Amino acid sequence: MNAPEKVTQIKAALALITTAVTSLLGWTGVAVLILVVCMALDYITGTLAAKAHGEWTSAIARGGLWHKA
Repeated sequence: MNAPEKVTQIKAALALITTAVTSLLGWTGVAVLILVVCMALDYITGTLAAKAHGEWTSAIARGGLWHKA
């Protein structure tokens, strides 16, 4: 399987998940998906920044996740 086919499959899976959640929850589902994506991006960028500065620890990461939840 080459890279463009894999990207197409990932896009199709994301579209399927988005459609399923939206059809079940309506506009609330869209808001929940946006919230989840924003939280994931925040976690990823925070983790990368902490690792770049050599300050990443699992205890701090857990605390940040609890704070977000």
